[in-house]
Amino acid sequence: QHLLTDLEESEMKRTWRNDIELVEGKEYRLRKDFKTQTDSFVKGEVLVFTGSDYSRYHSSTAFRFDNKTTGEGKSWFLTDDETDNSTEFFELVS
Repeated sequence: QHLLTDLEESEMKRTWRNDIELVEGKEYRLRKDFKTQTDSFVKGEVLVFTGSDYSRYHSSTAFRFDNKTTGEGKSWFLTDDETDNSTEFFELVS
């Protein structure tokens, strides 16, 4: 039986979804107001995409952002059965 190292497991969790157009380190402006289970997002707010994590328990991926001005961390979620709809919410700034 092969056990994954922590690094292999981390890489697997971060890369299993290849349909996402978001790029780490890039800035995105919010196209509309919306809320997730944990955070509120405001139209016009500029966020920096910092990465993603996968939860097998919740069958979803959490996409992490930091507010460019305040540094506040926020998360946006996609379940396994959802396709990438990030462009509905996030517009690439730079």
